[in-house]
Amino acid sequence: MKLLELVENLILESHSLELLKQKYVGEDKPISEEVFKKIEEVCLNKFNLIAWLTIKVANNIILSEDVYKYKEYFGIFERNKNKFPIKDIHQYKTKDDVQNFINKVIEIREKNVERSSGVELENKENYVSSGEMDKLESVGIKFLGMSDGYQVFEIPNELKDDEGAWKVYKDVLGRCSGREQGAKIDICTMANVSHFKNYLKNYPDSSYFVIFNMGDPQSPYQIHFESNQFMDKNDTPLL
Repeated sequence: MKLLELVENLILESHSLELLKQKYVGEDKPISEEVFKKIEEVCLNKFNLIAWLTIKVANNIILSEDVYKYKEYFGIFERNKNKFPIKDIHQYKTKDDVQNFINKVIEIREKNVERSSGVELENKENYVSSGEMDKLESVGIKFLGMSDGYQVFEIPNELKDDEGAWKVYKDVLGRCSGREQGAKIDICTMANVSHFKNYLKNYPDSSYFVIFNMGDPQSPYQIHFESNQFMDKNDTPLL
């Protein structure tokens, strides 16, 4: 192990703010007292975040003028750790690692903006809720964003053998307006798990796409490009 890594590990294991400051903060050291104060302010009073950000700034992996951004970044990270492929902040070591961390933060932030803006512009009951989106995402169904007032979802090919994913798919996306009065959805992949599997197995690189807004009486729409199917809720071809 390199000496620098050894020192950093000792500081992290000690959980000592004083050791951290002795190494990196002050006159003739890489971080000024002013910058370190800003680091403390954005790190949610958590030593592991303070240490990580301090070390990254000291090693010129993160610019000192960008420290303020991490108040938002850490907030998103702490609330959404289950969505990050790496959940230990200290495993983001290189510039590329940090950029990957930032990219994931921004992806989550933009999805949240799209979710909230879509619901604010239209009636909430017409849309998949934020909690339901989390349920879809937990089984691998992806929210791609809003388009002309519709929510767009992808059901990727790797879910072809996942009956649990199909159940969430049909329960959340298999809804339509007027259901309480007897309206039904006739899309075969929502009605039957074997149909759900078959198209994805017959076209190994394909996905289903669902376009959803229950304010439209023909919603949801399902698209499967490879089999040239563009269907409304009644399984009627659109093209």
